[in-house]
Amino acid sequence: MQTEIDGKLLEEVRRIAEEQKRSEREVMEDALRYFLASRAFFEGAAARRENDSERRRVGTMKEFFVEIERWQRERGVEPLSDEEAMEFAVEELHAMRRERKAGR
Repeated sequence: MQTEIDGKLLEEVRRIAEEQKRSEREVMEDALRYFLASRAFFEGAAARRENDSERRRVGTMKEFFVEIERWQRERGVEPLSDEEAMEFAVEELHAMRRERKAGR
């Protein structure tokens, strides 16, 4: 099976793979696992909110992230390192700004 990936995204995958001394495939598989597990978490959270008998409210941001990390550990999903999380957040911010700028 082949999938086409945006060139800039692939460059970033290659950079991360090189930094971590891993294959591009490993980096992409980890990213996909993380995305799918996180998506399942948030979809499950939405379903829980719809069912009042199972409703759980997370009070603080710290509690929210602790809950995500617990959920990921239970499913064997490795959380991002602090550095990976920061890089991801910065890239998302840049992507949002590019989209906003393109919409002008």
